[in-house]
Parts: sequence; C-alpha cells; structure tokens
Amino acid sequence: MRILYIGKFQPFHLGHLRAISLIRELSNDIVLAIGSPRNNQYFSLDERIRMVMKNTSICPKIVDDLERDHPMYNNWGRYVLKVTGDVDIVATGNPIVNEDFSHEGKHILFFNRDEKKLSGTIVRKLIESKDQSWVSLVPDNSVEIIKTSEYYARYNYERR
Repeated sequence: MRILYIGKFQPFHLGHLRAISLIRELSNDIVLAIGSPRNNQYFSLDERIRMVMKNTSICPKIVDDLERDHPMYNNWGRYVLKVTGDVDIVATGNPIVNEDFSHEGKHILFFNRDEKKLSGTIVRKLIESKDQSWVSLVPDNSVEIIKTSEYYARYNYERR
C-alpha cells in the first residue's frame, strides 16, 4: 500500500513527525511531497528538504505551485499524482487537500490537528518573538537547520 503525505513543512515539526510515525504503522511505501516550493518567505526549499530528509530519511518530491491559468489548476490532486506517481491513500490534516484528492477517488487518512497547540505558524511566531519554547515543538534535526536559516537570522539571533 502506497501512502502520500504532502505538506509545506514550514518548518518540519513534531506534528509532522507523529503523522509519519502513524503512516509507517500502515505502510513502508511512503511518498512525501513538499508543496509551495516557491514560498520561501520562511524557510527555503533546500532547508525544508533537509528537514524532511534528516527527520524521515525519505527524499521528498517537489510539487510546484499552480497559477490560476494553469490547465490543471482546478485538478490539483491529479497534478500532484502525476508528479508523485499513483498512491492508494493520501494522508493529510488539510481539508482542502482532503477535498482535492477525494475528487480523484483516493482514500484519505485524515489527521485532526489542533492548530492552537502545534503548527508551523505557532513555531514561526515563537521564533519571531524570540521565545525559545519553539525548540520543544520541533525534532532536534529540525532545530539545527532552523538555527542556521536566514529566517532565524532575520530575528536578530546569532547564527550558529
């Protein structure tokens, strides 16, 4: 059984790691995909790829953003499957991703996530406010990449 898990990983945090752990209980054939590769507002594509690989040992596929005039814009799920290859299940905590792949007839493993407790947004807000508690929300392998990122340096941290 082949399972796709797609995310922006801005940054790769403990919620992502838990989701992959649950997915691994179902299958060893996991495809990870990084969406929004051009969105480097926070972490670069290279940094996100390194976080994913260091934490999972899986080389992710890159899923390009689609502009509104792209012929597959309204069939994003089908586009992603062309990039990643066919899968049996799509794992996600994103309702929009759920909808896109449901339209493609894919089974969905939906993770109910609590955005108030753990999300990339929370981690970034803590970094921006210089609150070191962000470190407890990401795996150690992500911490070292984050601390050497341009995003981290932007908030007056001394780069390590």
